[in-house]
Amino acid sequence: MDAQKKCILLSEKLERFFQEGIVLNPDVLHFIDSTFAHPSLEELEDICEDESNIEKESLIELIFSPDESLQIQLESFLIYERFEKNDEKKVTDLLCSKALKTRILFPDGRGILKMNVPDEAVASFVSMLNIYWQPDVRIQNALDRISERFLKQSDGPLSNTQMDHIKASVTLQMRNKRADHSEMKTKTLCMFLENADIEDTSFFKCMNYLIDTMDGLMDTDDMYEILSQRKHQYRETIRQREAFESQLRKSNPETFFHQGVRAPFVNKDEMRKRIACIDTITLAVYGRIAYGL
Repeated sequence: MDAQKKCILLSEKLERFFQEGIVLNPDVLHFIDSTFAHPSLEELEDICEDESNIEKESLIELIFSPDESLQIQLESFLIYERFEKNDEKKVTDLLCSKALKTRILFPDGRGILKMNVPDEAVASFVSMLNIYWQPDVRIQNALDRISERFLKQSDGPLSNTQMDHIKASVTLQMRNKRADHSEMKTKTLCMFLENADIEDTSFFKCMNYLIDTMDGLMDTDDMYEILSQRKHQYRETIRQREAFESQLRKSNPETFFHQGVRAPFVNKDEMRKRIACIDTITLAVYGRIAYGL
């Protein structure tokens, strides 16, 4: 498909998304209510039109952010058509020329807010889609091998659909994080994808943790050593918190306060989940559990 035609087709897909309306997700709704004291539809409309409100830009960007369901629908199209960097502006200009209108649907029953889609919101929306990013061919090949293996082991009419959704979800997570294609990172991701359990509920959490960890690393960095050190740090953080809690149970909390002792803030459950991610990653990639000291 030629460049102009695929840009038109993508703009039409996005136009339909705006026409169908945007359902606010819980995170956006929480931001709105905590920032603007649970505004009514009329108050929210005033905020969106108030150029002097310093929170307006953040609010507009949050409201007009692509949701995951839309991105999943677009993923195979974006990979197949292989957009270029300058296509982003073409798609944005096509959408802006249509003077888009949409409906903002509040899931808490507050109602529906009808509004024009600002040009800056369109530009931000298209930019967040990162349409020109492409997965390394080795990642695609790894996903194809996984798909073939998965389908051989699975029965039922939904097998192909399930696998297509998993593949799209994998590349979408990489697209959203703008994962680069250095040699070490690509090989590490391929090893993880081929050896981890893609049906495990923690699979995407582990994959995202791996991508985040590799962000900014050089090919000469020792990934196994970095993960092992992180595991040690998480364990030490948990140990310090538990030691403090033990002391607190034996002493008067006011004594700690007067001594200037402050509780180390840490979410132990989150630390343990990160340790579990590291174990899953190192077992899949290196065939052994990170030592963590």
